[in-house]
Amino acid sequence: MATKKNEVTTDTLSEIRKSIQKIDAQRADRSLTDEQRILLEETAIVLRDSERYAIQVLTKRIGTQLEEQLEPIRERSKEIRERITGMSKVPKAIDAIEQIVAVVVPLLRQISDWKI
Repeated sequence: MATKKNEVTTDTLSEIRKSIQKIDAQRADRSLTDEQRILLEETAIVLRDSERYAIQVLTKRIGTQLEEQLEPIRERSKEIRERITGMSKVPKAIDAIEQIVAVVVPLLRQISDWKI
């Protein structure tokens, strides 16, 4: 879910990238003087630094949002694990009863064969 800050940062990043493209196109002009070319190169450097900063800000905000959304997922996962553990107790109990019956039935058969 995008927040207002993220939208501004995304818009800012988009504007910076458009400006970089314009500056790069202008720098390719062969009719520029050395002074103009240097000025455009310095501008491009500043814009690229701004782009990196905007990306860092956006990445940090997205990371924070993901961490915030991760907590409910962790809680739900914990609930699911607890339910699965609870559900696995029934089959374990049935297995234990089955093992007891498997031992008791032959024993009862042998006892019934005794002649008292």
